[in-house]
Amino acid sequence: MDIVEHQHNTTENRHPWELARFEVMYSFIQKHFTVTENANILDVGCGDTFVVSELQKRMPSLNYYAIDTAFDDKLIQDFQHESIELYKNISDLEGVIKHANLVLLMDVIEHIKDEKTFLNDLLQKDFINADSLFLITVPAYQSLFSEHDVFLKHYRRYSRKALLQTLKATGFEIIDSGNFFTSLLAPRILELSKEKLFGKAKKAQGLSAWQGSKKQSNILKEVLYLDFKTSNFIKQLGLKLPGLSTYAICRKSV
Repeated sequence: MDIVEHQHNTTENRHPWELARFEVMYSFIQKHFTVTENANILDVGCGDTFVVSELQKRMPSLNYYAIDTAFDDKLIQDFQHESIELYKNISDLEGVIKHANLVLLMDVIEHIKDEKTFLNDLLQKDFINADSLFLITVPAYQSLFSEHDVFLKHYRRYSRKALLQTLKATGFEIIDSGNFFTSLLAPRILELSKEKLFGKAKKAQGLSAWQGSKKQSNILKEVLYLDFKTSNFIKQLGLKLPGLSTYAICRKSV
């Protein structure tokens, strides 16, 4: 959950989208990431540390570093975890680790005005090399940009083609890419149509607005994860379905 959403959060139950996205991310990690002893995992733009904390539970022997420019001293104290080191800036890791084995950018670069400069600078860090695996997700399709994106302080959304062009232009080699959460496209299109017809909602709401029970969250999470597995299976057959989120697995080009 983004810090801006965390600050509006009134429930301990996670939004099913957030739960399902973690399962999608973890499936990508299992497929593409080779776990080595003392591997270093970086969650850049970690928000309220939900993702990195859940990942640490499943792979507890690795080293975890969570970075978010929205952190202040109080938030670092609030989110502090004995097995995860928290930092305000990616540059703070220089001299702390020698190599980043896995870098997560989960719905991050859409928040950055000049994302190409950010990505290029990240690739120049001493702890990033051709063996560093990147997992990047972004919201899909600029045509779906809405008041929800404004609330979340997004600068843009991406098509798969636009994301890959951005990554290749900044020095990445693409390993895998695609879309997920096809079933969420129709609700977002309806929401956007309503916004255009009747004007902006009085107050945009994010994940923090979810008021469902834990049981409801888990059921919907499973529905969304089934959505992902179905579209992923269809992708293996050579057909690429659209989805509300776009992803890329990549490395630094050599």
